Amino acid sequence: MLPMKKTTRRRPSSEFVHQFLVVLTGTDSLVWRRIQVPERYSFWDLHVAIQDAMGWKDYVQVGCCLRGECQPR
Repeated sequence: MLPMKKTTRRRPSSEFVHQFLVVLTGTDSLVWRRIQVPERYSFWDLHVAIQDAMGWKDYVQVGCCLRGECQPR
């Protein structure tokens, strides 16, 4: 008979999650992704998450718009 494994309970995380809607503009068809990242993510981590979600290999020039104000590329 195999010994029973002791199971440990995970404590619920109190970490908040931020959700982003990423929309690729300037295309004929609508291209978008909804991503969720932990609140502890840095701007670099967010950049990497967007790159991964879009299937990019860090060779796409990205601009950013927040509340209708856009930064130039």
